[in-house]
Amino acid sequence: ELEPKPKSKLTDQEPEFTGSIRLNIKGTNHFKNLNDVEKENFIEQMRIDIAKSIPVDGQRITYLKYFVGYKVNAFKINHPNENNFNKKSSKEVFVDFVKLLEVNDFMTALDIYNSTQFIDKKFGFEPTSNRWEEIKTIVQNYFDPITIGLIISLAFLLINLYFFGRYKNRMGCNTIVFKAALIILDIVNDISFIVTNEEYLQNIVFIICPILINTCLAFYIFIFETRKNPKFADWFRENSKLAAIITLFSSGNIELLHLLDSNYAGYKLFSAPFSSKAIRWIFWGGFSNIFIEDLPQLIIQIIYVVSPNTGYNIFALSALITGSVILLIDVIGFIYDFLAKKQSIYINKVSRVE
Repeated sequence: ELEPKPKSKLTDQEPEFTGSIRLNIKGTNHFKNLNDVEKENFIEQMRIDIAKSIPVDGQRITYLKYFVGYKVNAFKINHPNENNFNKKSSKEVFVDFVKLLEVNDFMTALDIYNSTQFIDKKFGFEPTSNRWEEIKTIVQNYFDPITIGLIISLAFLLINLYFFGRYKNRMGCNTIVFKAALIILDIVNDISFIVTNEEYLQNIVFIICPILINTCLAFYIFIFETRKNPKFADWFRENSKLAAIITLFSSGNIELLHLLDSNYAGYKLFSAPFSSKAIRWIFWGGFSNIFIEDLPQLIIQIIYVVSPNTGYNIFALSALITGSVILLIDVIGFIYDFLAKKQSIYINKVSRVE
């Protein structure tokens, strides 16, 4: 039995509610045999028939075309206005539709219409995500004063480390502290995202493979340098513990090895004399990371965002942000490196001619 109309006053803040339905086997086969125009007409007719079956005003049911698929189709229940005959809230209309789908003992309006008879009643009307609302909720729940204070403190620490390094040695690559922090945060976020979202567990390959490749490359660089580069071998003997720690974290991004030759604050600890060959390997290893790690993981996170049947959490949001920032920084960085090397080659050619 459907719930009676509430007598509550309407407000502009009445939320929308989104859910998805699935076609049964007969409906799926029927839908697959339609051309594009017929598919659009079928979905539009289903939208109208669902509204009639509940019943609710037709304009309150919207088909979300960006979730189009013959298996799962998402509909949005819009909030009511003063002109609607059914002034129930979006959630109440949602509940009415769910109850209608649960009826199997006798025929309902859903069984009468040609389009709605193809709905898979066992699947029901699953609530889907209102991503923007979820993100706002995440921000409100997790970014409390304590968390914000912690983030500000960490940012303040990184800024102080940068200016300290710059004060001690202006010639050093002191911005490495920001990139190192971002790389470590990205590793933690990627692992947390996979662990907390079991439906994406199979995509752990895009974490494991880059880790193995980066780790093997880091070990190879250290072995090569200690054997072929006497200056690096001397440095390595004095700083083997630091090298081991950086090797561990460079499994997430081989470019973290540049922390060792950054000359941060002028410390000998961060003055590893890598050979030009090792620097080239780090460069191309970082470049390949864009395609084997950064880009695939970002695509997975974007798919997760637009997926209609997944809940969103702080780990997914954080992974999306850090993944986007790192990819952007890497792409811009490699473009600048390429232009700088091209300019260097041009200058060398000119100097030889002169």
